[in-house]
Amino acid sequence: MPDDILVARGACLSDHHDLLRFLLSLGANPDAKGSGGLTLLTIASQDGRLETMKILIDGGARVDGID
Repeated sequence: MPDDILVARGACLSDHHDLLRFLLSLGANPDAKGSGGLTLLTIASQDGRLETMKILIDGGARVDGID
């Protein structure tokens, strides 16, 4: 798993919204999948992290994808 997905995943799971916005502004892929095959949006939704989900969607995450 590339380092950028690890950092973005950590930001998602830790509610570091400013860091997540920063990573997305630098071009981090909001649809990147981790080693388990789940996107960041799926991970955030499973944990009920609504603000994180909004940031990912605003950052271009696909909402019609299937993990």
